Amino acid sequence: GMAEAFDPNKFPIAVFEKFIFGLKGKKAVYYQLSKLPKEYCIYTDIKILDVIIDFLIIGPTGIYSITSKSHEVTLGYNGEELTKWKQPFEENFLNQANSKASILKKYLHIKLNKYFDITPILVFSNRFAKMTFGLSPIEHVFVIPKKLLLKLITEGSNILNVSETEEIKKILELTQKT
Repeated sequence: GMAEAFDPNKFPIAVFEKFIFGLKGKKAVYYQLSKLPKEYCIYTDIKILDVIIDFLIIGPTGIYSITSKSHEVTLGYNGEELTKWKQPFEENFLNQANSKASILKKYLHIKLNKYFDITPILVFSNRFAKMTFGLSPIEHVFVIPKKLLLKLITEGSNILNVSETEEIKKILELTQKT
């Protein structure tokens, strides 16, 4: 059970710290998202098929699949993947974000027989994370600091009508109950 998971011999402190930072980062992202206008619906840690999406936002400007990272890094892009201090990350975050969005798109298509565009966002919650991509996507993914989150989500043009957002919300609420 829980007790042996926290045995310090089996559970390196670095892993634990990463987990805590991740939680804190997610809280900071959630705090930003909670300022969205009331037409927007926020789902956290939503499981679609075998994938967990940190935050899923549905509102008039569309559907956003958000992956939250808490790294304190200087980000770059080498033409293929994101880099930290010019070195690639251990995992390809752009692929990760794109694949979550495409799984969600397929899932909604199966359920509603419509293709909805999903906007993948990689948000870096650490205020010392540096990036210079602005609101230009890299390989379809918006890579942004948390302070640009609201701007990115609310300043697009309205593409979903109320009945579509209701349809999608129904499906997601059913998904969460399983």
